[in-house]
Amino acid sequence: MKNAILTVLILLLSLPPVYATTVESALRVVVSAQNPQQQLSRSELNRIFLGKTRKWTHGERVALAINSEASAMDEFCQTIVHKTPRQFSMYWRKQLYSGHSMLPAQFDTDEHIIDYVAEHSGAIGFILSPINDPRIKEVMIAP
Repeated sequence: MKNAILTVLILLLSLPPVYATTVESALRVVVSAQNPQQQLSRSELNRIFLGKTRKWTHGERVALAINSEASAMDEFCQTIVHKTPRQFSMYWRKQLYSGHSMLPAQFDTDEHIIDYVAEHSGAIGFILSPINDPRIKEVMIAP
């Protein structure tokens, strides 16, 4: 009996993480309602938020809105840029000091992100709260 339990336990622990239960992400990537973009892949989002993609496919310049609220930043860094918040911050400081780019606009609440994105048609940001503002829309994240 002990051997059977031990075997089952070893088998369960050896399963790849794909089989682990995951919680649906509350992170919402938002753009202006005027932006024609409907969907972006994680790879495209990564390139946008790391400043490697600077223009939308329709030609408008991308304006980044970074949510510095801790839980939003943690989830964003983990799911989109695959860095820790500190690594993300250091990446952008390096871009600034090397003359490659300016720092993205930073805001400390979802409401400030929503206002900025609504006022700048090329802006993209991320929030955790539900979207109840017709001036912005959520961009679907493709695998």
